[in-house]
Amino acid sequence: MISPYTELLMGLRCAVKLHERSLDAIQRQYGLTRMETDILAFLVNNPGKDTAADMVALRGFQRGNVSQGVEALIQKGLLNRRQDTRDRRKIHLFLTPEAEPVREAAVNARECFNRQLFQGLSVQERETYIRLTGQILKNAKQGLEEENESWNKTKIS
Repeated sequence: MISPYTELLMGLRCAVKLHERSLDAIQRQYGLTRMETDILAFLVNNPGKDTAADMVALRGFQRGNVSQGVEALIQKGLLNRRQDTRDRRKIHLFLTPEAEPVREAAVNARECFNRQLFQGLSVQERETYIRLTGQILKNAKQGLEEENESWNKTKIS
């Protein structure tokens, strides 16, 4: 018998793998790299979170990889950027009209992923799962922040 902790970690890894596989067809069909596909899917799935910094913070992508992926997508005509009107340091990213087929494919991939992931669960069970997962993620982030603060204090002392 495996521990609930091991089962949780295995489940998270399986969900991530399923998510990656849901994007594989887009990657092949449109000749994109994994990072380019992840960038486009992130923008499609997270309206209002449209900067490279958002991708780094929310998905844990490496800043340099995002930068290279964004440049490649701009060269391919699938992405554009616009400077923020209030903060000139902030650059917003948005899909071009040429990216519409990729956007549609990303929406379909997300819907398929959700169907597979939540198969056999009622609406109420899904809502409970989402609420509990949100709290668990909040706890994990807080734990990491506290650990980082503790590590920084130890390092300075």
